[in-house]
Amino acid sequence: MKTQYGININPVLPLRREPAEQSEMTTQLLFGEHFTILEETEKWLKLQNSADAYEGWADRKMINKISREEFDRLESASGAFLVQNKFLESEDADGEKITLPCGSKLFFFDKKGRRFGFLGDRIKIFLEKLPKEEKTIAETAQIFLNAPYLWGGKTIFGIDCSGLVQVVFSLNEISLPRDAYQQAECGEKINSLQEAQQNDLAFFANENGKITHVGILLDNERIIHASGKVRIDKIDEQGIIFEDEYTHKLHKIMRVN
Repeated sequence: MKTQYGININPVLPLRREPAEQSEMTTQLLFGEHFTILEETEKWLKLQNSADAYEGWADRKMINKISREEFDRLESASGAFLVQNKFLESEDADGEKITLPCGSKLFFFDKKGRRFGFLGDRIKIFLEKLPKEEKTIAETAQIFLNAPYLWGGKTIFGIDCSGLVQVVFSLNEISLPRDAYQQAECGEKINSLQEAQQNDLAFFANENGKITHVGILLDNERIIHASGKVRIDKIDEQGIIFEDEYTHKLHKIMRVN
């Protein structure tokens, strides 16, 4: 198969482990994330996200293909405006309303014209108001408070622990891998919780030492993480405390700059 490329112009695109609706969702692509098409069946395409190399299957009816030239243009783009609020309501080129989730990428954003465009005149997003001032990592994470836990999710409507970390850091121009065990290899290890600072990542492991959870420290006594929902809980050197019980065993702390 000749290599093909695409960009997600849906508010969110689910990627599944296998080419079937019944297969588990492993991650999502947000609006503006572009990808390489690796395999195809009659109804499904296997995609590799350019941002983190994560792979999964998507319904081909949801795919918008682009040329190699357009893909290369996106790859070499110096940056993108990232939707900082929970969602952004705007209009496309046909005047239809579109809601973009927090973390969506708007490449080639024209601040003066308040619009984003690519593929000629096929896609244009007109912002109804100028973007707000950027937030810190800790402030950004709290945008997602009370979002329900969803395995593979990356939006305010459902998100998992590593998805929360990845999206929040991307909103602060720091790229991280998709899964918690991959994120645990990034940055500098911090020796103890007492030496930790706001925005450090805390990782948690099961009895076999396998990393199963991650959260963002607000200070050395509180953590924001996705467990049941995005929440703020107490933490000490042993782990996360919920209703006077330990729910996750602290494994290590990493600082990503």
